[in-house]
Order: sequence, then structure tokens, then C-alpha cells
Amino acid sequence: MIVHDLQALTTTITPVKVHEAIETENILFHALLQKPHFCPSHRSPFGLAVSVTGRSSLRVNRKLHHIDAGHFFVVNKGAQLGIEMDTPSTKETLLLFFKKKQLMHIANTYTIEQSKLIDDPTASNNYEELFIERIYPQDNQTTQLFGMLKQLNNQNILETDLQIDNLVYAILDYLFLLNKLVGSEIDTLKYSKASTRRELYKRLHAARDFMDSSYSQKLTLDDIADVACINTYYFLRLFKEHFHQTPHAHLTAIRLQHAADLLANTDSSVTDICNTVGFESSGSFSNLFKQYYGVPPTKYRIKQ
Repeated sequence: MIVHDLQALTTTITPVKVHEAIETENILFHALLQKPHFCPSHRSPFGLAVSVTGRSSLRVNRKLHHIDAGHFFVVNKGAQLGIEMDTPSTKETLLLFFKKKQLMHIANTYTIEQSKLIDDPTASNNYEELFIERIYPQDNQTTQLFGMLKQLNNQNILETDLQIDNLVYAILDYLFLLNKLVGSEIDTLKYSKASTRRELYKRLHAARDFMDSSYSQKLTLDDIADVACINTYYFLRLFKEHFHQTPHAHLTAIRLQHAADLLANTDSSVTDICNTVGFESSGSFSNLFKQYYGVPPTKYRIKQ
């Protein structure tokens, strides 16, 4: 594995030519940044970006995605990937790009009959499934896997080749299982054509990711529907069917969750937090917070 440790030494990260190395090596970027950093958009191999602390900002195929701590983003091979860390606060990000051989081993295991794999270990179907490029929440398993990945930067890589291979295969295995789960979610959409279901799933999640990334801004239903490229009423209906809540309910919940985090971890006033997370009225914010958490913001802070 090739490991790049990126510290806050320059304001621009030059794109690394990974396309040749990706055939034989996994590539890990470990970035602990304390000032704005930028990487121009370039063609990416298959990989993922993990936000460890702070908020990571990636531009994928010209769309900007803000990834909060505890989340990750899957990037397909051939996607145009750029990094835009424009806020002067400490953030830690992991970028892992997978070598083709291990990626194909996992793909073949999931798509070729076991008997054929036993008879011919080199069997391959040139599988290149496109993953849904969206923000995914970490669970206990990915938190543990990404924590182990982060530790690689502090180890003698030459002495841990077997450990690295085991870890990379474990991450890839998780991603392929996740992709199967996403496929099951796509099939719940009530449309006969598979391509239509997949496209609607991508658009609905793009809109939800937009809300999660832009919760502090003043957003209208038209703004959110425009991201999904669906007319506003039809988008509202589809969003409710798929996520079992309205866009407004989702946005309110996200704002309240961020407010709770700020109350617990900062000394900012309730009014400042109210404005920071996108509420326009401190009164309505306090009432909604109490409905959601059972206590008003001031008491919630005392309890933490």
C-alpha cells in the first residue's frame, strides 16, 4: 500500500497520478488539515472518502458534497474528483483508492458461481458495477475498519502486508454487501423499469445529501427539488414515499441534531446556535428542540 500523509503545509494538493499505480497498489491519503486545501478535479479510480473529524468537502462530477464526521462517500472509477477544504478549521480525512486486482477478486466472488471459481481461480466476468455515489453513515463495523485504516499511517508498512490485505478485503466486502442492500432499496421503488428505479433513487438521495450538506442555509422546496431535477410536487410525493417523511421534516431533524451537538460541545449562545443551524426564529427553534429532545436547549446543555 502507498500511504501519503498530507499535513497543513501548502494550500494546494497536486493530483497524484494514481491510474498506473492502482493496477498494483492500494493508495491511502491521510489528511490532517488545519487550513484551506484544494485539489483540482481529476479522473479518479474506485475509492472512498472518510470524514474522521470536521467536515470534508468533495466535488464529484461537478457536484459539491459536504461529508460530516462519521460519514463516508463512495467514488466510482472514472468519476471527476476534486477536494475543496475551504473552511479554516481542523479536519481529518481518509481517502482510499483500491487496486484493480483486489477489487476484481471481491467482484468475482459475488458474481461468479462458487464451483466455477474453484475450478478456475482466474475466472472473471469483467464486472464493473457502478456504486451509488452518495453520503453513507458509518456504523460500528465501518468505524472499526476505518479506525484500523487510520492506524496504518503509524506502522511499518513493509511488516504488515498481510494485515493490510485483510483490511482492504474487509472494506471491499463491506462495500459490496452495502451495494446489495442499496439494490434492495432501489427495488422498493414502484416503477417497472430497473433503470428508472435506479435513477430515481440517485436523484432522491442527491436531494437528501444536499439538505444534509446545506442545512445551515435558507432552503425552499423548489431548491431541493431542483437538485433532484424533478418537479416540486412530484418530488415531494416521491420523497415521502421513499423516506417516509417530508423534506421539511428531514431538514428540521438534521438542524436539530447539529444544534444538539453544538449545545453539548461549544459555549455558543442558544441564539447563535439557532442561527448557525438555519433556524430563523429562536422561539420556534426552542419549541421544536423541546419536542424532539424532551427538554429546551438550555436544560439540554446542562444535562450534557
